[in-house]
Amino acid sequence: MKIFTAYDIDWDVDINEIYEAFEKMTIYDAAKELCITADTYADMKTVDRHEIIRDKLYHNRINAAEIVGLPDEVIIPDFFGLKSEKDDTGEVTDWLSDEYGYCINNYKVKYS
Repeated sequence: MKIFTAYDIDWDVDINEIYEAFEKMTIYDAAKELCITADTYADMKTVDRHEIIRDKLYHNRINAAEIVGLPDEVIIPDFFGLKSEKDDTGEVTDWLSDEYGYCINNYKVKYS
């Protein structure tokens, strides 16, 4: 039996959700994620923190989906009845969005 997986999922994550995720992190964890010292992060104003977060996102040095806890791969349930990677995956897209609460810009499908 083939197992289909959605992978390289490009989640549509709003920048404000990223800021909120960083606000919930400890200073140490946020600084580590941004590759700066905890002291530097602690001394920054909110506007400066947002600027470095935007910069790291823009240059792909941090992964927005990972920051908010979204997966890069998801096994697609059998009830979608996929037979190949080229099948229509519109319902899968809707399911992923409903399941995780985020829209999706793009993803690929593979089977094993």
